[in-house]
Amino acid sequence: MTAYFNKTGWPANAPAGEQERKEFVASLHKQKTELFMALIEKKLLPLRPGVAKLVTICSFISCKV
Repeated sequence: MTAYFNKTGWPANAPAGEQERKEFVASLHKQKTELFMALIEKKLLPLRPGVAKLVTICSFISCKV
């Protein structure tokens, strides 16, 4: 997000200081993750092709280790 904002311009409500901007971006990432997880939990966001198979394989491998 930082690279994007640096390239396209920061939102009007973004702080001006570097540390405050880091905290701002961290809060945006946190909110994005929460929204993403809610979509997944409600099964409103389908998995990409192959992801379910990959998770199954990884689960099987980790159980054997």
